[in-house]
Amino acid sequence: METGSSADLIVNSNSIDSESTVKGLSMLTAAIFIVGEMSGTGVLSLPKAMEQSNWSGLALILGCCALSGYCGIRLSSCWTMILEKDSSLKHGVRDPFSVIAFEAAGKLGRLIVEISSYIQLFGVAVIFLLIAAHNFASLFDMFFFHFCDWTIAITILMAPVAMLGTPKDFWPIAVGAMLFTGFACILIFAQSMRQISDPLPPNDPVTFNSFFVSFGTILFCFGGAVMFPTIQSDMINPSQFYKSVILSYLIMLLFYLPVGIAGLVVFAGLTKDNIIDNLQDNWIKTTVLILITGHLLTAFTIILNPVFQGVEKVFNAPINFSAKRVLIRSCILISVLFVAQSVPNFGPILSFIGGSTVSLTSFILPCIFYILLCRKSKYSKVVSKLEMLALFLCVVISAIGGAISTYSSIDALVSPTTFVPPCYFNRTQ
Repeated sequence: METGSSADLIVNSNSIDSESTVKGLSMLTAAIFIVGEMSGTGVLSLPKAMEQSNWSGLALILGCCALSGYCGIRLSSCWTMILEKDSSLKHGVRDPFSVIAFEAAGKLGRLIVEISSYIQLFGVAVIFLLIAAHNFASLFDMFFFHFCDWTIAITILMAPVAMLGTPKDFWPIAVGAMLFTGFACILIFAQSMRQISDPLPPNDPVTFNSFFVSFGTILFCFGGAVMFPTIQSDMINPSQFYKSVILSYLIMLLFYLPVGIAGLVVFAGLTKDNIIDNLQDNWIKTTVLILITGHLLTAFTIILNPVFQGVEKVFNAPINFSAKRVLIRSCILISVLFVAQSVPNFGPILSFIGGSTVSLTSFILPCIFYILLCRKSKYSKVVSKLEMLALFLCVVISAIGGAISTYSSIDALVSPTTFVPPCYFNRTQ
């Protein structure tokens, strides 16, 4: 990992798109970017999370939304404070979250952020690959490809795209991702309502483990703060980012609540890890599969790109295309594929990522960094007792819930009722 002052993270002007730097993101565009980054896959697993926690899942959704939004706004306040002291950092930082971590907690803080962020992004890429493979298996079930074969095929398909240097002009992709997810949510809700008359058994009782696995999954749905500083740093007016956070979370609630409640009411104890598997085979299901799969394939390389660049930095790979880049990125792709083939049940993985790295990067660290920055003489911002209590509660709730959720998801991974054999032992699943 790179060490040194925060200025070491500034990208030279040649590596920044000059047009995007001058124009920047508006408040609305930044909100769309947040929705596009966060709302893609979580909505598919939300109905299962609602089933695991029953109607208390509704309180979890609203609570995690408020908690995540507040922590995201506090993280944005950290970046705003840093920019007020050093305006040269505006539009010129490769990883502003690392800058915040270094300013607040030194080299150790930056190291924790980088490691947890890479683990989180790697895990999300695994989840994207698994869901995309499930969708391809459903779309092309007339072929002799099984789900496990599709994970290999998709990895090979995405390999050439993964060799591209760095993503450019992210906002059009974010707009597309948000629209794909929005239309998919409308169709999922509509089809669920069409199936509401089907006789279904009652929900299983909520247990300690099921509740906290649900908690981890819902945390994952609102766990995109690791990208917030990057989005904020590209805004025309970064101090207005809190408005983008509020707007984006309201949009996500419009996506999440109808789908989550519909899954709970309609499918009861039969809800699958992927809500699409509960939909009847018709044109609506096919359209949903196409929309979600398009989102996943687009986001797969975007999510992994920071990991690619981080590992290439460690091994001093040249910035331009080279054999070293091909080797490093191929190894990372193979690693993602291996994990996906080893744990083909994406539900517990999603809960594990949500309970561990997401709770750390999106909830715990933003609050801690905000407190540490405010206490530094360089910034000397007064934190009221009420706000300090709110920050303390955010850290405690996220830490306890995240720890229990992580334990519960690990238990679910090895449980005989949810354990799915690795693909290399059973290729017909």
